[in-house]
Amino acid sequence: MNFEGAFTWALGIATLCMVLFIRAVFDWDFVIDLLCSKIRRSKKLKKMMEERETILAGQGLSKEKRQAFEEVLIPLTKGDKNLLPSRMDKIFRKETENQLQLLKDRGLRLEFYFAGVSSSGNFTKWNDGGREWREAELEGAILERFVTSSGNIIQEIYHNRGVMTIRQSRRIRHDDRKEKKQQYYEDLSIYCQSCGAELMLNTQEVNCPYCGAVISHKFFDWQMESFDFYTKISEIGEIFLLLSALWFFIFIVSWIGFLLYKISLIASIIVVLLAIAFPVWLLWHGDRQQENLKKQIVRYSESYLRTCINEALWQKEDKQNLLSFGIDKIKLKSVNHKGDKTYIRLKTTVSKTFLPNTGKPIHKKERMILWMERAKYPERVRNKGKVFEEKECPSCGANFMPDENNNCSYCGYGLRVYNGKWKLSE
Repeated sequence: MNFEGAFTWALGIATLCMVLFIRAVFDWDFVIDLLCSKIRRSKKLKKMMEERETILAGQGLSKEKRQAFEEVLIPLTKGDKNLLPSRMDKIFRKETENQLQLLKDRGLRLEFYFAGVSSSGNFTKWNDGGREWREAELEGAILERFVTSSGNIIQEIYHNRGVMTIRQSRRIRHDDRKEKKQQYYEDLSIYCQSCGAELMLNTQEVNCPYCGAVISHKFFDWQMESFDFYTKISEIGEIFLLLSALWFFIFIVSWIGFLLYKISLIASIIVVLLAIAFPVWLLWHGDRQQENLKKQIVRYSESYLRTCINEALWQKEDKQNLLSFGIDKIKLKSVNHKGDKTYIRLKTTVSKTFLPNTGKPIHKKERMILWMERAKYPERVRNKGKVFEEKECPSCGANFMPDENNNCSYCGYGLRVYNGKWKLSE
């Protein structure tokens, strides 16, 4: 085959392979976004700007799921920490309040707009350690705006495939499954967060007779444990760069293969097939490797691992100008079991947003290799009888007053040391 003929055949083979590759890896909606990004983005932005009763109204979410997400989104858009849910994980509350305070100090607020939101099924639920947990995820096009108090937009960030995940927990309702609500609190004692006096709970709100504090007790309500916001896939520009490199590889190798036609037909066919098969094998091998590593971890949850990484790294950060801190896609590199512990090595990208005293928000991404550890069998490994020796509940922040089951008397959180949490390993 001559030079021009080999070029033409290689061009056709490379283009056909890329079309099939994109179709196999991504759904059609993403392919259309890839090819018609500006047109699709313009339509989605127009839909986002439609007037809605609430932030997520009209997005096809159930009322319960929509309200759960809006419990976090509304305080962020209003810039008011008083609107945060009354029951939140202590560290998550600190992180959110720090974000709201920084926005207030800079005279800014956040706005979120959504289009094409999808969220399959209802909440994913499970029981663990005397608590009921639930988790929900939504995916769609998300527009994030930084707006001044006067209404001026200083920055917009468009997430073509943004993902938001919430996780909540509550004490398992043993008493209210068959009985009426007024019996939920029968013979239940709590402790005043202000003075520590023991009180009898017979309603969801009681007044302490000793110090006058009003205790709004929502013992059986859902407690917000975490809220994660990240981009599921790379930006369009990064995807184009990756696909261009892949297309160029197939084209060059195929071109060489067709040029070898004069020397050997078999060698020509083998080289062309290798050019097509090698990228496909890399993709298949990577996916299979990830699935095998996940199967080696008992009760593996990527969303929970992301939350643990976020919490561990956020506490080490300088909070002076740090607005938000997120963990993007996680790729497991290795899994090792030593004794009763599991150690993993992973690769991820940490997204940070800083708000300096002057100027626009600064966004940075840092790729990291991390080592994490936790108990091999988290549902089995609990230190019996040992409780946190703290003045505050590690979950809700109330005064440490354990009940007869060593649970927090305010939120019902199990205060026994739980080894199912991923921690940074040295």
